[in-house]
Amino acid sequence: MNLIPAIVQAVFAIVGLDILRRRVLPRLNTLPHAGLFINVWGPIALVLPMLAAVRRVDADAGVTAWPALGQIFLLMPIGVACAMLVGRMRSSHEGQVNAAHERQQWADWACWVGAAMVFVLMTALGQLSMPVGQCAFALGAVLMWWRTPDSGADSESMGGDAARTWNAISIVLMCAIAQSAAVYFCTNHEAERASVLVTSLYVLLFFLLSARVSSAETATRLGGWSMAMGGLMCLGVIAMARFFPTAIASFQDRGTPAQMQVAYGLGRFTLEASTALVCASAGPLLLRWPGALQRMIGAIVLAMCLALEAWRIAGFSFSASGH
Repeated sequence: MNLIPAIVQAVFAIVGLDILRRRVLPRLNTLPHAGLFINVWGPIALVLPMLAAVRRVDADAGVTAWPALGQIFLLMPIGVACAMLVGRMRSSHEGQVNAAHERQQWADWACWVGAAMVFVLMTALGQLSMPVGQCAFALGAVLMWWRTPDSGADSESMGGDAARTWNAISIVLMCAIAQSAAVYFCTNHEAERASVLVTSLYVLLFFLLSARVSSAETATRLGGWSMAMGGLMCLGVIAMARFFPTAIASFQDRGTPAQMQVAYGLGRFTLEASTALVCASAGPLLLRWPGALQRMIGAIVLAMCLALEAWRIAGFSFSASGH
């Protein structure tokens, strides 16, 4: 039973989370261009280990794609639940500053709802084609470009503390890349299950730390953008990974047409996609409820998400992944 890749992944996950806790999140609220981490680099650090699992997706994506796609659908529900459960509310002074960006915040929620609706429609369709996958990937790239703030000339005058924080963010990203490499080299059922368990714990601790050390808004935005951009790009990566082998075979044997229908069985992720849509739609209301009620609902949502993850990890998600 070769669990070395999963152990390596766990080591890099711990290192990345420790740096996140000590050197990134405490300074995030005063960091210049913090939106670059919250909207782009943070979601990338969350999603990379899941995208590496696309390697094991075959034609029956409903059986083999949960570690990549189904897990990404749950990122926003888990982020919102952690924000409700342990999130630190901003002070009144910070609230006055953020009020100027309320319109942008509502635009973000609209994007998350739209992405979740796309995922629900994809699970209702039940199958993935190459053109649909590429359109989804392009949409995810556009969202990433749209939410990347323009640093302008301010980056040249960035102080030493801010520069050290960005160096720490770079280390967190390198740890995420190392995790994804470890996930890629998990080659048996036991290692795959252990790897997905490590990824699930990594995601949970990432959101809990973000909500507690930084703010509830930070955890919510990380969850929203990692679900939206990560899910859309994952659909595109699955389409490319499944299409290129058939395209190469078609090129070598000109009598064999390339298969544009690359995967089926996405309907098995309807529960995850629907949960993402409900949390994206109700999130602005839930986060405004009184503290005790908010924490209770957050605990219920988080318990439901963790129970769903445990069921998927213990169940059918790996039954066909015998690479």
